[in-house]
Amino acid sequence: MAYEYFSDEDHLKLWLKVEEDPGKFKEFLDKYIYGTKDFNEYLELCGGVQRINQLRAQEHLIDLNKKES
Repeated sequence: MAYEYFSDEDHLKLWLKVEEDPGKFKEFLDKYIYGTKDFNEYLELCGGVQRINQLRAQEHLIDLNKKES
């Protein structure tokens, strides 16, 4: 989502890789799409709020390791 958080390139690379094999792609869809009850469950599978915060920091060029002074 532009201006909110950076795209999850690692997850997208995984998606593209498993698309090459119909069996693996079905497993991927079952796990991440069809097997989740809602968006929150999908989000947790992808790293949860922690991952969203990492992606948000990337979008806004925030260094999460930098100590506040």
